[in-house]
Amino acid sequence: MIIDRIRPVSGGIQFSVDGVVLTTINLTIPSGTPLAIAKSAFSGAPQPPLQVDSVSMTSYASSGTFTSSVFDAGSDVNWGYVNWTANLPAGTTLTVQIRSSTDGVNWSAWSTVTNGGAITSPSGRHIRYEVLITTTNPAVTATLSTISFTWG
Repeated sequence: MIIDRIRPVSGGIQFSVDGVVLTTINLTIPSGTPLAIAKSAFSGAPQPPLQVDSVSMTSYASSGTFTSSVFDAGSDVNWGYVNWTANLPAGTTLTVQIRSSTDGVNWSAWSTVTNGGAITSPSGRHIRYEVLITTTNPAVTATLSTISFTWG
């Protein structure tokens, strides 16, 4: 069987094929409960591998945060500017914050930066960024495609 859409609905989970609802499993999902994607044949008998062509989510959390790994410039530098490309559908926001460190242990406070703007964090060898994303529409989310930093 090929199921092309599984979605939470009021009172349960709905399964559709080619846009036709085949069944709804009645259950209560507590508000705010995150749902995860998993694939399984739910059978203990040996079977050919389960194949999935694609999986996508159509409901996003109202907010989320990504914190980068630490970037090491190799020596203490004066941080310059930050630039990024992002897609911001209506009702979404994307905020970038940066902090720096001379030793990778003690960090400056997070400071919000603007695209193309100066990095206000102190000089240092290490830098990391944090991306805060919000949406008022669970069907869309902001996406960050690239981010780059200059220093001297």
